[in-house]
Amino acid sequence: MRVAGLGEIMLRLSTDKGTMLSSTNNLNVNYGGGEANVLISLSKFGIDTRAITKVSNDEIGEAIIDYLSSKKVETKFITKSDKRTGIYFLQSGSGNRTSKVIYDRADSAFSNMRDEDLNIEKVLNEVDVFHFSGVTLALSENLRILILNILKYCKKII
Repeated sequence: MRVAGLGEIMLRLSTDKGTMLSSTNNLNVNYGGGEANVLISLSKFGIDTRAITKVSNDEIGEAIIDYLSSKKVETKFITKSDKRTGIYFLQSGSGNRTSKVIYDRADSAFSNMRDEDLNIEKVLNEVDVFHFSGVTLALSENLRILILNILKYCKKII
């Protein structure tokens, strides 16, 4: 079985547990996104996974690709852009104080991804399951068109 996931992988900057953003000068660096998390989890169960996304054409984009590769997620269908990587800040909760997330993803590389950035037939070759989340549809009109075209292709090959 092979699962392909389309979604934004962002730079995550997080506080230590219980530390508020307003009272720290140190943030932990990681990468995250709902679709990436699903692909990484599935790969741990031995399922072949493939990321479909667009990252910044810089060291952060390379770090994201390296991170996914280290988790056994296929990365050959990740494209690059001169636009920036989306970022989110995680204020880790503690006790009764819940965690808080602040997104900074406007005009990111992924939100500017277009239909022309990939060959849908090639990207979905030998894929059994296509995964995306509802938030992706809210990021841009370009992404809504891209996902609609992917879903039309999926329906055609079933």
